[in-house]
Amino acid sequence: MFNLNLPRISGAFFEREIQMKYEIGFYKNEDFDDVFNLILASYEWEAPFVGISRIIFCEAMTSEFNKYNNAWEHTVGVVRENGKIIACVWNEGEYDGVSFFLMDKKERYKDNELLEMMLKFAKTYASGIKEDGRTRITNLFIPSWNKELMEFATSHGLKEGDWKDERWVLPFKGEKFEVKLPEGYTIVDGTKTPDFYLSNIHMHGFNYGKGTLAVDTGVEGIKRLRKSKYYNPKYDLCVLDENKMPVAFCIIWYHGGATYCEMEPLACAWWARRKGIS
Repeated sequence: MFNLNLPRISGAFFEREIQMKYEIGFYKNEDFDDVFNLILASYEWEAPFVGISRIIFCEAMTSEFNKYNNAWEHTVGVVRENGKIIACVWNEGEYDGVSFFLMDKKERYKDNELLEMMLKFAKTYASGIKEDGRTRITNLFIPSWNKELMEFATSHGLKEGDWKDERWVLPFKGEKFEVKLPEGYTIVDGTKTPDFYLSNIHMHGFNYGKGTLAVDTGVEGIKRLRKSKYYNPKYDLCVLDENKMPVAFCIIWYHGGATYCEMEPLACAWWARRKGIS
């Protein structure tokens, strides 16, 4: 046994208070509406690269498909200013290192102090790992208009990649679209279709098969999606063939403050394609 005697030092210690403009912490379930409002705010200056449909789809479908039910709580960072959420390092809940920087104001993308904090979170808690089990990756999606964020990212070692996250917007002036379906086909809304009709179409539309979790969990994803407080069964459209069997569907999302509505998910069974349904 060794008895180690250490000298005791006494004296006055002065702590220097460090003032932090922002605070970042892990996402919690009760933060959903605040993050949703960040997305809603972005409709004022762009076609959002996340969008209403994306956050709802990921909250319900992605988590059920992959059984990553706690992914957001582990990997999403929310930034507060004076207790209010003003920014978010958001992802789809895939543990793949992909991040989106959401802000309550466009001007925030010029705030280097805020960006430094968010990028550090993206490179650490929100990072993904390659198959080698050692290499950490961060993929930051930046809309083409955001030159400030692009310059910031490249100055911190990120390089532009080849993969693009595309959005298609169809403008119209309020006229009704002409609906043409194959003979005997009909459209019904969400008040008339069971959950598995939509999950079946989704499975056959995106080729889920043996060994894919979505085969078994797809119906739970649709069920959870339909429980969203932003869901409207009248905006849930399903195409039935001449035998009243489901072959295509889409769910439409709209919220006051958004400049357009969105369709997500959207799918057509492989045998019913090229018939003008979608």
